[in-house]
Amino acid sequence: MEQLLENLKQEDVRLYEIFIREEITDVETFSLLDNNDFVRLQLTTKMIKIIQKYHKLLENDINVEEPTKNEKTTECDNNATCSNSTEDSTLLSTISLEKEIDVGILFSQTEDGKRIQEILSEGCKPTENVIKSINHILCNYLATTYGVRPSTFYKEMLARSLVTTYPILASTVSEVPHALWFHKNARGDGRHAGKIHYRMELLAKKSDNRVIHRQINDNQAPSVSKTVEDGRVEPNIEDLVQELQFAVPSEQTKSRIKELWKQTLKYRNERRVEETFLEFMDDFPVASAFGGELIDIDFKLMRPNAAPFDDMWNVIQPKILDQYRDVHRYIKRSNQVAYRGA
Repeated sequence: MEQLLENLKQEDVRLYEIFIREEITDVETFSLLDNNDFVRLQLTTKMIKIIQKYHKLLENDINVEEPTKNEKTTECDNNATCSNSTEDSTLLSTISLEKEIDVGILFSQTEDGKRIQEILSEGCKPTENVIKSINHILCNYLATTYGVRPSTFYKEMLARSLVTTYPILASTVSEVPHALWFHKNARGDGRHAGKIHYRMELLAKKSDNRVIHRQINDNQAPSVSKTVEDGRVEPNIEDLVQELQFAVPSEQTKSRIKELWKQTLKYRNERRVEETFLEFMDDFPVASAFGGELIDIDFKLMRPNAAPFDDMWNVIQPKILDQYRDVHRYIKRSNQVAYRGA
């Protein structure tokens, strides 16, 4: 990533300064920048084209900037390495994020994590490679315990725990201490930011595993999928709803999201009956994705025999005018009355 930032600096120093200010300093975050971010950052057309150019270069190898064993990792220890490794999944799955935890417990499970602990305990400012290794360990824990689509609550709780355990990892450019790792609604309602969030989005996009891992309360019966007559297993509606809630809209996930949307129509209709559909729209950011295509699917599923809107306009128009008669305004000319509009 250091080389990529240097390239950006040479092409447009303003873009480089924006990236540093916004702490966009790792490949995962950079690769997930989209049009919404371009607008939020107020980028020029030239800047956007530069970013898109490097996006294309990274498409075939998203890990092109991964650290090697010979790279230095901290300002205090040039010989320490923090390569990503696999934690003991059995032990990690016993650590719950229902409240803040001591993140040192996660680090202590691997040799790389232990080296990170030593680095942080010395008060050394971590380099980009160390930060990346920390993020990989945290995200591997989330994926192992809660799946690649953990809830916002768990991601934020882990970020809070990290900064509480190691204050040196707090953000230096935001009022939210854990913003570098997870910043809820940083890019707008339902659009979060932070290294943990971006990497989990990346893992979700790359994953073919659609199983949702959730903790079950002692008094809660486990959800059971139904088996239909032809032997196929019908997915549990709660699992489908949760997967839809945390789905990341993209061209790669569009077909899967549409499939989930059709399978969960019953859930949305229940929300409509309960008159809580607006809350559903807030809780499921994906609902407004793809230019309203999902809402259009709902209408077609609910009104399969409805005629096309354009064909029905001449029938609909007088009904609208009659419904809002109290706001009509007229101009009287001689013996004729001309409609002026609402």
